[in-house]
Amino acid sequence: MPMEDAPILVLCDDAETANALVTRIAHMHADVVYAPNKLTALLRISQFQFAAAVLVRQADTDDVAATLRAKGVPFCILDTASSKPVAVESGQVVVCDMDLVVPTVRALVTREGGEIPSPG
Repeated sequence: MPMEDAPILVLCDDAETANALVTRIAHMHADVVYAPNKLTALLRISQFQFAAAVLVRQADTDDVAATLRAKGVPFCILDTASSKPVAVESGQVVVCDMDLVVPTVRALVTREGGEIPSPG
């Protein structure tokens, strides 16, 4: 789904990390919908059609990931404890560094047939 038609969901319970992610994603010229927890994320998923999502590894990440997968929304998981920069674990794209989130989201959306405008 083209970025101009749908926002990116960010699930993160840490305000500082969430702010950094939202700022980086906004620089892609994408709208962002923020959710600090599973309940809010599931509500937002029912309200919006997302182009992609970024989930920070936390207690409720797997439940939100399952819902996104069922709806066909591409997503990546930011897990700073991951041993590889980018990996596919149990069918999920996992990145270990915040600097890898934007290129990963861009690749996921492009792979799904959407378009993310280049910053500029």
